[in-house]
Amino acid sequence: MAASNLLATSTPNLKNLLGNGRSYRVPSFQRDYSWKEEHWEDLWLDLQDLTAKRSLQHYMGSLVLMQNENPEEYTIIDGQQRIATLSILILCVIARLRELADAGVEPDANRERATLLRGSFIGAKQPGSLVEASKLTLNRNDDDFYQGTLVQLEKPVSERSLGDSEKQLWGAFKYFSKRIGEELSDYSGQQLAEWIDALVSVRLLFIQVVVEDDMGAYTVFETLNARGLELTASDLIKNYLMSLVSKKGKGDLEHVLKRWQRVTGQIGVRRLPEFLRHYFNSLYRFVRQERLFRRIREEVSSAEGAMELVKDLERASVCYRALGDAEDEFWLDFPGATEQVRALVLFGVSQYKPLALAAFRKLGGDEGVKVLKDCVTLSFRFNVISRLGTHELEKRFNEAALGLQNGSVTKASEVRGLLHAVYVDDDQFRADFEVFRQSVNSKGKKIIRYILCELERQNSGQDLSWSSANATIEHILPDSLDDHWATIFSEVEHDRYVERLGNYALLEYGKNKKIGQQPFADKTAIFETSQYGLTEELGSLDEWTPAAINERQKRLARLATTVWRFP
Repeated sequence: MAASNLLATSTPNLKNLLGNGRSYRVPSFQRDYSWKEEHWEDLWLDLQDLTAKRSLQHYMGSLVLMQNENPEEYTIIDGQQRIATLSILILCVIARLRELADAGVEPDANRERATLLRGSFIGAKQPGSLVEASKLTLNRNDDDFYQGTLVQLEKPVSERSLGDSEKQLWGAFKYFSKRIGEELSDYSGQQLAEWIDALVSVRLLFIQVVVEDDMGAYTVFETLNARGLELTASDLIKNYLMSLVSKKGKGDLEHVLKRWQRVTGQIGVRRLPEFLRHYFNSLYRFVRQERLFRRIREEVSSAEGAMELVKDLERASVCYRALGDAEDEFWLDFPGATEQVRALVLFGVSQYKPLALAAFRKLGGDEGVKVLKDCVTLSFRFNVISRLGTHELEKRFNEAALGLQNGSVTKASEVRGLLHAVYVDDDQFRADFEVFRQSVNSKGKKIIRYILCELERQNSGQDLSWSSANATIEHILPDSLDDHWATIFSEVEHDRYVERLGNYALLEYGKNKKIGQQPFADKTAIFETSQYGLTEELGSLDEWTPAAINERQKRLARLATTVWRFP
């Protein structure tokens, strides 16, 4: 194929894309819908800027399409998340227009507006078949819910029964419906329709790339994604800061460049974008990665400001690097911090880091370690056990960091008070802990070991460290069913209970090797000799059944509320 025929580019708006009779299909194998609240919020903020005329246009990024045999039908290679989300936004406005009509507000006019928006952007009846044809077809996992529920403006029969991506689609619909209901509540039907037809659909622009075949599509796709967006963001920030400093002279520029290089050396290129955002969120109101560059430009506009920022980044990078390494020498000056850092690294969480940066910047060592310990407690309850969404958690950590920065908070106990809003209460924590399960992969084994060691230390008072204890993890109900265990557990029950926390026990290495897959009655004699009290208790049981696992895990859950708790 000649290079000139490989692709065609243009910059259409949403009305050009959806309001022109074309239809778009997401390949069945493409990933499911995955946008979350942070993505919906970013889009809504951009729409607010357009509505308030703070910006005249907003680029939604690239849209890579492949033209199908039907000249009016395209396959979406890249951009399906944005098109799906904007379609849902329009459906929310249509639903609002119908609500106004049902409430007797210009009923005929608002129903007609809803019909016209639907025909322009969602789907319209075909002249021949009189069947409504959707302008957007999602992948095989999402399309039934999109067409059968969202496009029909119906509620799902049961939210709990929805698949993961269906929950995200429904979440998007609820999010934009709420925003429209709250922030556009005073809009008339005419204003709502014009908001979509004359503003949203016209001012949102795409860089459209149309290719002729699969090879061309994925060549373009790989080219557009050759460099990660995060690296581009940090490059933009660096170039902007250096452009400010260059006005001072060559000597100042070289000095700041060396500082930046030291920051990069401390953090590493891959982690640099995350560090920049976490640092910024330790000083200023919450910002997401996508808006970081814009916010830095708002806060730093002079050479002196850029020089001070890079200087402070260098100082902060030392602490930030240490937050990822419990053995870092930084912690030698902070007794008690090592175990807390080791746990946070194990959890794989990062939301707490802006608060940690602020705590070690503004508080003394002892108070900083107390804040770190509270971050462990909160993250364990919120992230590890209850596995809740982190959007609100990030904002609360940011608020606590700002409290430290502006001086309204001066002690760890006051920080704790600000975090109570996202502290999972005992009832929910206990309920979630009672059904907690964890596979024994490399990380999973460490999580189980950590939990059991902390519970054992609370239960027996042993000075036990999960990172150094000479203990292995015993599956009481073995990984695989043999003839004996198959008489007690069905295959379904085995799958349900084998990875439950109540089915794991700490056991000395030699004893674990000896115990194998013996029947429970034979294991109890070995359990009775264990130095670990929670394991020794198992020796008094007569049988190991689903009910026994449930009961033991409930016992561990009650104990857990006394281990991971705010004072």
